[in-house]
Amino acid sequence: SRPVCPLRRPTRRVAIARTQTMPRPRPVTLLAVALVACIAGVARAGEECEVCVANLKAIDALLDADEKTSKESIIEAIDKHCGDLQNERPNPALGPKDLKMCYYMLPIKRAIAQPF
Repeated sequence: SRPVCPLRRPTRRVAIARTQTMPRPRPVTLLAVALVACIAGVARAGEECEVCVANLKAIDALLDADEKTSKESIIEAIDKHCGDLQNERPNPALGPKDLKMCYYMLPIKRAIAQPF
């Protein structure tokens, strides 16, 4: 007789009977799901853009009419709007989404400082 390990469970093979098959999705259903996903993506993209527009308007408000054509003035306005993020002293008036936008803008501020 062979010794039986107490930790080993006896194995049973159970045959799984298929009583139903999954119905295949119709092409119209797939098209509707894809359309809903696209609409949700466009709506989400519109919401994300609001933060960008709000930050650009705030930076524009910091500039005088004669400073809007100077690249250096625009860079200074970006710095004033965002605060000093490198030394962990951001502008306290900014919300978390605005701060995130500033973290994206500050490293490339020379490239994005185009006249308004």
